[in-house]
Amino acid sequence: MILSLRSSFVLFSRLLIFWLVAFFLERLITVFYFFEKFPARNSMDILNIFINSFRLDLSMAAYIVTMPLIVVVMIQLFDAKSWAKTFFNVYQPVFIILFLLIGFVNLNLYREWGTKLNFKAIVTFVQFPYEVAISGFTGALLGPIFFYLSLGYILFKLNRLLHENVDFLPLSGGVIVKTFLSFLLLGINFLFIRGGWQLSPINVSMAQYSTVPIYNHLSTNTMWQLMQNTFFELSPLKSRYVYFPEKNIEQLLKQETSADSTVHILKPNAISPNVVFIILESYTADLIESLGGEPGIASNIESIIKKGVLFTNIYSSGERTDKGLIAILSSFPAQPTRSIIRESEKQVNLPSVAQQFNKQNYHTSFYYGGESEFFGLKSYLLSHAFDVVVDKQSFQKKDFNSKWGAHDGVLLDKHLSDMKSQKTPFFTTVLTLSNHEPFEFPITGKYKSNSLSNLFRNTGYYTDFSLGKYFEQAQKQPWYDNTLFVIVADHGHRLPLEKYEIWDYRRHRIPLILFGNVIKDEFRGTRNNIYGSQTDISQTIYNQLGMTVEPNFWSHDLFRSNQKNGYAFFDWDNGFGLVGDGFSLSYNEDAKRMIEFKSTDPSIEKDSKLNFAKAYMQKIFSEYMNY
Repeated sequence: MILSLRSSFVLFSRLLIFWLVAFFLERLITVFYFFEKFPARNSMDILNIFINSFRLDLSMAAYIVTMPLIVVVMIQLFDAKSWAKTFFNVYQPVFIILFLLIGFVNLNLYREWGTKLNFKAIVTFVQFPYEVAISGFTGALLGPIFFYLSLGYILFKLNRLLHENVDFLPLSGGVIVKTFLSFLLLGINFLFIRGGWQLSPINVSMAQYSTVPIYNHLSTNTMWQLMQNTFFELSPLKSRYVYFPEKNIEQLLKQETSADSTVHILKPNAISPNVVFIILESYTADLIESLGGEPGIASNIESIIKKGVLFTNIYSSGERTDKGLIAILSSFPAQPTRSIIRESEKQVNLPSVAQQFNKQNYHTSFYYGGESEFFGLKSYLLSHAFDVVVDKQSFQKKDFNSKWGAHDGVLLDKHLSDMKSQKTPFFTTVLTLSNHEPFEFPITGKYKSNSLSNLFRNTGYYTDFSLGKYFEQAQKQPWYDNTLFVIVADHGHRLPLEKYEIWDYRRHRIPLILFGNVIKDEFRGTRNNIYGSQTDISQTIYNQLGMTVEPNFWSHDLFRSNQKNGYAFFDWDNGFGLVGDGFSLSYNEDAKRMIEFKSTDPSIEKDSKLNFAKAYMQKIFSEYMNY
């Protein structure tokens, strides 16, 4: 009995140690890959990542070992060793491959999105495999491919040594002894899964120890967090982000956010002007010199700024296009772990800008060079009063000069051509796509190297080039003089600077420009420094056009009298932030702690701003639940 018992514990221990080594090596790769993102590169920071990762790593190792352990128990109780080795020869390789795949995808997802692999990313891939594949397939994959192939080679070599000198011997003795010792093995494993004897079972926050998010992300076991997130998302939907009693929310959110317009920028003779929304893919403020970005990329946008009204402190509500579109077109903020546009039973209840214009007898349309089915966009457009939807199917195959669909120049040419026969007044939206991974462009690039940053600069340059040609031709059209253009980005981006994490408010800063001959001469070339969000665009436009609409808590006039009270709320998969005049904060929901708070005004109270942000987040999700 002693020999067989020892054999069982040796196999159990070897399996645990194997997976702990696998997690250690995979984490070593990610630390090496993202080392440049570390704010302070000292050995203690790196050591703490590995120390604080141990409990979740051990828990995940125990989860993986559970099935082999059940097989070991069956061997003891039923003498089933004849098929035990076959099971181990299949089970371990399958999990090794799964582990490598998850690690590889996570590393690339974190590079692009700033968040770890989660259920939402998997669902997106299942629904749109082609779009996700072309987004992520770049030269930046070569390094990770090499690392994970090497890791796979090491793990399969170690796996061959795993069962050496381990005999699958059944325990001798009676049923009571066998049952006791078998449950002892299972009990030990359960304790490892649970994380110990403490009252609260193990959770993500037990691996998170730092105010620097990347340290927390790297110390959190990717497989464990993915498993937890998957169960969380598949569980019955219930209210999340609950911080305060419901009766206190409105008081916490009470601010002097009047809806009045104290500034009217449109000419008196601008009667029912056409309105054109141009939503620029990934056009972060870092591409625009007037917003402190790099010079020379967006020269045509700079010319537009000189003749329009530039808002200098506007931020995207979320980090992806599906969230940005809802914030712009429905004035509803992004949800961290959800995307309401994908849920047809909820999104149909959202208001939309097109519906309001439709009530004013405007003709409405939406133009996009890609697949309108992506992220449920087409369903949203058709249920929100867009009379005409132009997408990839509307272009000839010769115009498919991008993996996503028609490039921006082709799209804008199509829009101009169609507007020639469009009855006025019209409200139309154009969504560009060229400045999206994999960053393809049909003209000679201005930036010669093929680094991701320069590819991004080149597609930004191409989008700007296409806009220049568009406006050159548009001003010749009879509808042009009575048209207001609203130019805004769908979200920010880590490129081209690659120095702002997903929680940093600067990563979410985007351009917003009002432009057109309908604007009074005295407002051309002016700047407005109010802090605001994409959700504020609709109320601003309604007020300028004199349209009476039902008040929307999420949307405030950017020309309102109390400009000092402007703010922008933004969120991402596991946190949210708030930025306003003289302050910014970011909060990590997983760790339940503030990532950062900055203030240039000593009278600004940190707790007050954090409570406002929490109440705002709570109200967003509560309203999402009720849709």
